[in-house]
Amino acid sequence: NVLFRAVESALFKYQRLKAGAQKRKKAEKTLAATGRLFDSLEALIFVSDMDTCEILYSNSRFNQELGYDPGQSLSGGKCWQVIHKRGKGPCRFCTNKRIVDQEGRPTGPYEWEFENKSTSRRYSVIDKAIVWHDKRIVRLSTLYDITEKRKYEELFKSFEKTHQSLKRLESIGTLAGGIAHQFNNALSVIAGNLELIEMEFPHERKLVQYTRTMQKSAQKMAGLTASLLAYARGGKYKTQTLVFSDILEEILEDFGSMLSDNTRTIKDICSMQDTIRADKMQLQMLLTAVLENALEAGSE
Repeated sequence: NVLFRAVESALFKYQRLKAGAQKRKKAEKTLAATGRLFDSLEALIFVSDMDTCEILYSNSRFNQELGYDPGQSLSGGKCWQVIHKRGKGPCRFCTNKRIVDQEGRPTGPYEWEFENKSTSRRYSVIDKAIVWHDKRIVRLSTLYDITEKRKYEELFKSFEKTHQSLKRLESIGTLAGGIAHQFNNALSVIAGNLELIEMEFPHERKLVQYTRTMQKSAQKMAGLTASLLAYARGGKYKTQTLVFSDILEEILEDFGSMLSDNTRTIKDICSMQDTIRADKMQLQMLLTAVLENALEAGSE
């Protein structure tokens, strides 16, 4: 009887060990097949113990992305050490508590974004609690690299911002064109009436002198409206060959006595006959601004 019980106990242990070995072998085959499947994906995948934070599995893409050998086993390493390469303990943003209920049972997946400071890559992460082959609850993390996607999104936002700015400028241009046309109509009436005054009082020299001065001002204002219209057309200015000194002399007439005696350089320029291709009104506005700034600086 003693011998029978010993044989029976040994047989029971053998069968139990055999069943355990078969289960382990089956689990290893399943894990190998799962590993081949995970290695074929573009995503970074790893499995970690939710209590110890030890990595149980990582696919080749995960290893390679973090600078490890694709075939290297990272099992046993703490996830926060393997990923962040630091030894300060679990991450404060760990999602373990978000993927199980109060009894520790798996709930739905949790999706979030994460930037790895070590690699400067950004990922969309999906964490889910699953039952591992040894029946414990583990975390399955799937990471998708969205670094380039975020860059394109930033570029698109920049494009959208530029597009909106261009639309605003287009609206301003349309408004400027409308104002310029209205202003031109008013100037035409003024210029026409000045000509009528000269025709009706041709011998009134003093009056004609005043009307000529007013006509010059009206012509300049017409030039400004032309600039506004050019802006409304998108900056299509009318360029022509101009004698630079002639333009400068016209501008100096408006400044009159405001110019000091120290204007020898300006007078020297006026004696030159160099030509330039430019929009006449734009050039006049530029030179006027330069002279006004010079006068303001000289008076300080």
